[in-house]
This record gives sequence, C-alpha cells and structure tokens, in this order.
Amino acid sequence: MTLELTQADIARMGAAVQARYPEEGCGILLGMWGGHVVRASELVPADNIAATHRRTSSYQLDWHALLRALARMRDTGLELIGFFHSHPDGTGAPSAVDLRGASRHLIQVIVPVSRGRAGAPRAWRFHAGRAEPVSICVPDRAYQRA
Repeated sequence: MTLELTQADIARMGAAVQARYPEEGCGILLGMWGGHVVRASELVPADNIAATHRRTSSYQLDWHALLRALARMRDTGLELIGFFHSHPDGTGAPSAVDLRGASRHLIQVIVPVSRGRAGAPRAWRFHAGRAEPVSICVPDRAYQRA
C-alpha cells in the first residue's frame, strides 16, 4: 500500500505538530481509497485533548475537529483515510500505545519532532498487534519506501 501526499501536505502536517510541541500534535487525514494507492486530499489539524501523558505517549482528537472532518466528508465526498500524530523527541516508529489503540483499517502517520522541528513522516497500518509500514509517495518522487 502507498499513501500519496503532496509536499504541501507534509509541510502542513509538520507545522501542525510543531505548533503543539512539546506535546503530541494530531489531526485527521481525508482523501480517497483507491486500491493499493490512497490519496490524501485534506488535513484537518486537531487539538490534543488527552487528559494525561500528552508529552510522552497520548493523544485524543478534539471532537470539534472530528465534526469538521465529518462535515467536509459530507460536503466533498472525501473519505476518512486515517490520522496523523507526533512523537515529541521520539521516532516515527509506532509506540506500544499506538499498537494498542490504532484501527487496522486506517492509516496512521507518525511525525517525529526533535527539539521543536518536525522530521520525515512515516505511515503505518496495524494488524494483530503488529505495525505494517505504508510507503509514502510525493508525486514524482518516493518519500518513504516500505
């Protein structure tokens, strides 16, 4: 499977999670499922409303962002393809919390943020407690290979 993102999508995702540093930033990915290629069309940044551990291992999307995403889906015909979140001063690899909480049907993009600067995003799908990498492709150039 391949997730297609534009360079602008990657920049917006990076800006959204950098703005939340040193806490985890998060958001919603809308787009279209197309077999083995999933195309992201819109990013909906969200506040992290997790009650605890926002700096180390936890995020919870703000319900207002979810409602905005649902309205966009209704108005545009886009589909929910996944979520993005950051790992402050961590890596782009899934954590144990990510493995427990992720839906196997959706893509999770993890953006490492080191000292307030976003790194290269990595995409994943989860199945049976395991993380399976998803390639990220920027049109006309490979960004991450599985």
